Amino acid sequence: MWPTSTPATARPRSSFRRTRAATAVLLLGLSLGLALGLAGCAGKKAEEEAARPTRPTSATTAKWEDYEDKIQRQLFELAVAPSPGEAAKAQGLEAFWAVRVVLVLASPDAKVPEGFRVVVEERFGEEVQVWVAVDDLLELARRPEVAYIRAPVKPKPYGP
Repeated sequence: MWPTSTPATARPRSSFRRTRAATAVLLLGLSLGLALGLAGCAGKKAEEEAARPTRPTSATTAKWEDYEDKIQRQLFELAVAPSPGEAAKAQGLEAFWAVRVVLVLASPDAKVPEGFRVVVEERFGEEVQVWVAVDDLLELARRPEVAYIRAPVKPKPYGP
């Protein structure tokens, strides 16, 4: 029990200093751990991105003659452009990291090839409207189940 001259809620001064010091050490340790954890995560992500090429090798060495019967010219130019975002804007295409295209498959019962970054929107027979990563366009055009890749046709209003 505390001496009678000390209020019941008061703690000895040395205990208060120890608690404050322990809190400071705990906060310092947590801050340091958080900083190291974030730095470790950022370092791994930077290493992964540095190891990944910015443009696929096929896009830098591709020739139009090899793809003219498989992909629309403006999509080919988008796939080989050094800056696909700017090229898409200049061509009036909807594109970010991906572009909206129509895959014309070899047959109505053919499936969209797997292993590509593709999001299917609609399908009618052998035509499938998809979002596909710009980096995957040329590889997708090489697949035997894909007969042709073209930009979607934008509807035009009827009348004056």
